[in-house]
Amino acid sequence: MADLENELKKRQNELDGQIFEILETFSDFESFKSMVLDYRNMKMGQSIDFSMDISVRKYEVKIESEDNGII
Repeated sequence: MADLENELKKRQNELDGQIFEILETFSDFESFKSMVLDYRNMKMGQSIDFSMDISVRKYEVKIESEDNGII
């Protein structure tokens, strides 16, 4: 188990996804418990949903040149 934990830490930037998050928490019971309880609350609709609070808009950057002002 220690070897697996070391490999996960070494490759932390390469690995992505929920399965790797679960594997990382196996050595820390409090982290695992927190993740399981968060998942349960989400499934039961008891978590805060921030999806309606995110707004994405186009942003234009205007760059000034020395010759003719704003591009």
